[in-house]
Amino acid sequence: METGLTIPVTFTGDGYTKGRWYGTGNPNKIKLGSDVKITGVSVSISYPSGAGFSLSGDTVTYSGEWNNVAGAQHYYDNLKATSWVSITDQDQNDAETFRFGTSDYTLYTHVDL
Repeated sequence: METGLTIPVTFTGDGYTKGRWYGTGNPNKIKLGSDVKITGVSVSISYPSGAGFSLSGDTVTYSGEWNNVAGAQHYYDNLKATSWVSITDQDQNDAETFRFGTSDYTLYTHVDL
C-alpha cells in the first residue's frame, strides 16, 4: 500500500569567515566575502534575517568591510536548505582581502561542507 508520505531532505549549516593580519600595523580595509552554495533538486534555502546574507538561486552570499582593524569575522548559524527530492552538494567559498593604500591582497578558501 502506497501512503504518499514523503520526507524532505534537510541540510542545516553553521559557519564563519575570518580574516586576520599578523604583520606590522593594520590594513586600511579588510573585506570578507562568502558564498554558500547548496546543490540539489528544487532546493529551498532559508537563513536568519541577521545573518547578512542575500539569496540568488542556490547560493547565499555575504560581503562585509572593516576599516583600520587587524581582524574581522562573520559568523552564521541555522542556514537551512530543504528539498523533497535530493541535496547533492554543499560548498562554501570565501575571500579575505587586505587593502594597504591602493594595493589589495586576497586569500581564497574553499570548504566542502
